[in-house]
Amino acid sequence: MVELVKTKFGNVVTLSLGRKCNNACVMCITPLGNSGEPSFEGLKAKIDNLENPIEIYFSGGEPTIRGDFFKIVNYVRKLYPNSKLGVVTNGRMFAYPGFASKVFKSRVTKIITEIHAHNQGLHDSITSVSGSFDQTVRGIDNILELPFELEIRIVIHRINYTYLPEIAEFLVKKYPPKVRFVMFPISIIGRAFKEKDKVVVANQMIKPYVEKAAEIFLKHNRKVFIFHLPHCMIDRKYWQILPGVTTIDRKIYFPERCDGCMMRPNCSGLWKTYAFIVGDKEINPIK
Repeated sequence: MVELVKTKFGNVVTLSLGRKCNNACVMCITPLGNSGEPSFEGLKAKIDNLENPIEIYFSGGEPTIRGDFFKIVNYVRKLYPNSKLGVVTNGRMFAYPGFASKVFKSRVTKIITEIHAHNQGLHDSITSVSGSFDQTVRGIDNILELPFELEIRIVIHRINYTYLPEIAEFLVKKYPPKVRFVMFPISIIGRAFKEKDKVVVANQMIKPYVEKAAEIFLKHNRKVFIFHLPHCMIDRKYWQILPGVTTIDRKIYFPERCDGCMMRPNCSGLWKTYAFIVGDKEINPIK
């Protein structure tokens, strides 16, 4: 699958290399199962037809576990020599000696990964894989030894939302100021939809914990952003780290009353799946 975001400078492309993953996260947006893995030739057909890509991100499942991962990366680099390349990964493969260096030598410059908790027990319960926390942490350590641009994401759901301040404390103590952090609530699709009773939590419930975590990041002068929360669901103090507008219009929902909100042009709205399952009563237009 190819996800395309258009900007005035060109297109930002996310290229899914398949569903297979070495984690089994309870809130994953990818459907369960490993069927339908695209072949290299099938991916080539999509890669050949990319239009003006200024950035290309390899995602999954877990893209780095493909045996032909570097073959794909090198093909993209040859075809689009001036495009910025990034990998959206759980980070575990980077724990293996030499893997991070090989990725860097393929001229990938950005890594986007996730930390689901501040300790092994909670993280591994979310990924359903024992040892995944330690491997992800080692992988991030290896990434930081090279001049990658690194973004660590915290996906918010019922299992981890009350621990957001502890997660923030762990991250600011462990990682240097150059790392960018992003917090956002789950999109309830794929496995997350099947496990919705375990993972869905109302935005009004996560609000105080998101704000406490944001305060910790800001106190330590860290680069932090909150995605996919409407302005009316977060204190104005944190609007500075709320980029708002999303270009994934087909996945976003606004109730009609949002039309009168002063922040509507800059708002992310709700995930459509969230509005379908939880509703939109929390929305309170800002006049």
